[in-house]
Amino acid sequence: AEAAFIQLKEIFDAKWVREQRDAVIAKAKKWLNEHEQEVSHNPLYLDFKEKLDNLSSPSEAYETCTLLRFHSEHPLFNEFFKEGLGPFNYLVALGRDLRNVKDAKRIGNLPKRLKNANQYSGAHFELKMLAHLTRLGYSIKRDIPSGKGNNKTDFRIKKGQEVLFVELKSLEWSRTNKEIYAISCLFNPFPDLAFRKLLISSNSMILHPELSEDLKAKIIKNDLSLQSLQKIAQQLWKHIIERINKKEWGHHTLEEIAEYDLFQRKGNDVGDTDGFFKLPFSMEKEAEKICQVVDEYKDQLPDNGPGIFIIRTPFRSSYVEPALSACEDWQKYQHISAIVLVNTYFSSKGICHDLIPIQNPNPDAHNVMGYTVLQDILKLANH
Repeated sequence: AEAAFIQLKEIFDAKWVREQRDAVIAKAKKWLNEHEQEVSHNPLYLDFKEKLDNLSSPSEAYETCTLLRFHSEHPLFNEFFKEGLGPFNYLVALGRDLRNVKDAKRIGNLPKRLKNANQYSGAHFELKMLAHLTRLGYSIKRDIPSGKGNNKTDFRIKKGQEVLFVELKSLEWSRTNKEIYAISCLFNPFPDLAFRKLLISSNSMILHPELSEDLKAKIIKNDLSLQSLQKIAQQLWKHIIERINKKEWGHHTLEEIAEYDLFQRKGNDVGDTDGFFKLPFSMEKEAEKICQVVDEYKDQLPDNGPGIFIIRTPFRSSYVEPALSACEDWQKYQHISAIVLVNTYFSSKGICHDLIPIQNPNPDAHNVMGYTVLQDILKLANH
């Protein structure tokens, strides 16, 4: 464990820690200053603001910020401050992976990417894959010429007679799903601290909220302006707050907008709760985006393969897989043997990975589903 933490300190040094901590403090102070009116009417916020203004210790200021639910945007920084065996084991595994890959001279630009909040998850998966295959005795070469102009393949992985070329890509949400998420969040009052405080103080909870079918149809068709949606969301929030203040528990309907169930908890039993309403995402749009990426980078893989794309997506792999399997755009490229979908998510174990392989049904494509190297890569699931 000591060797693992020494390796972590080489990358995530004191300067990086201070930068992450100070960014959280600055974000909290900015929010408190920008919401001056709301803060002035809330004793809890006033107390936090006074503490932040008077604390001379950055560590104490950061701890105060976490009580306000402000955290670093970098997922690893938060792990450093968690207690328990789970976060400890996660950090030890990360340090061990870094040491294995560094000793094998395969580290590349991973340290720089791991320190970047936006690139961490993709870099973390690449690190785990390289460390895992290194420990299994695979020969791994970076940036292998594909034979097509100046294009290079990310990795050539070899053991015995088996060779596999691998191209790694990491995707963000499609524009369509970003818009769907943004609209859905208008109707989600939980990120609002004042609303959350009301739920806690009243010991109440909202179950199974759902927008009306007419409203969902209008949203999907873009029939409503953002200003109109904000007004509708405010109506819904006001309706819920009135019911809570009047202690009117049970099923409620706000005509033409939404219906929901409102309950008061018994003790600490929160029951089986659902997240607030979100519009259904379009997995077809995600599949289209993946096909566009494959088309753009298809020449990174050599014609004499076998080659695969490993693509990290923001959605669970099982959600995207049916739409991508039905998409024929990428299947015409016989030198692309398969696509492996990867989704990164957080659990009590830290950052985990969900992997699903999709073999190219093109009869001229190499069938790699039985390849030992692919099966070993898939063993990274949930690790």
